[in-house]
Amino acid sequence: MKATSIRSSAIHSSSDRTIAMPCACDDQAHEGENGSVPSPQGYWRLAWRSRHGANSLLFEQRAVVVNLGLLVTLLLACMLYLSLGSVKVAPGAVLQALLGNADMMANFVVQELRLPRLTAACFTGAAFALAGILMQTLARNRLATPGIIGIDNGATAFAVASIVGVGFSIAPQPWHWRGNYCRSTYLWPCGR
Repeated sequence: MKATSIRSSAIHSSSDRTIAMPCACDDQAHEGENGSVPSPQGYWRLAWRSRHGANSLLFEQRAVVVNLGLLVTLLLACMLYLSLGSVKVAPGAVLQALLGNADMMANFVVQELRLPRLTAACFTGAAFALAGILMQTLARNRLATPGIIGIDNGATAFAVASIVGVGFSIAPQPWHWRGNYCRSTYLWPCGR
């Protein structure tokens, strides 16, 4: 049985513009040695067969290498964050603490103090990245920023309205810290 597929071929018109038109091509002319279609230059092809037919994915080689490099950099930064701080923990002890086999202090510092913050930071960064990709995709502009749809203008308007309209700010006034200091140093000892 001869396999045919629809591929686009270039047709030159009288105005010297190239127009892509679908045509029926013979797959066997484009097949590799083992009967599979070779991947384009600069791509890796992952192919598999299932009960629904043949499937394949193309991965750009440069993108895979860059993403693996960024993943390694992220893991190194996470290891540095978990090991450095006011209480320093050795990288080996960090790995043991992640598995739950380290001493009590290293377990507490890594699992209870630093790991929840690191997890929140990673998820927050991923959410910002996803929001940026969605913003650029919806705007169909790779340079899209929140200012394009007015998010920063809305935040500024809300901040001005809360300061002018409400009459008080969420931020503490400069004299609040002085009052708390005076109350704690002068009145508290007198009340004992």
